[in-house]
Amino acid sequence: MSTYLLVLCAGHLQRIHDASSGTDIGVWAVDGKVEQGREALKAAIRILSYYNSYFGVPYPLPKA
Repeated sequence: MSTYLLVLCAGHLQRIHDASSGTDIGVWAVDGKVEQGREALKAAIRILSYYNSYFGVPYPLPKA
């Protein structure tokens, strides 16, 4: 796992999530702004599905 995939946050956060091909995909945002991440979540679901098909290998981790 790459070290640049780590983040440290402080504050009140909310999460929205969905699943694509058995992989949990989530978007985090500060309180009250989580709906602004809805489009990013939809895009991530479409992109992960496309990548799984394009590369012929499913995403190997349980969440993204």
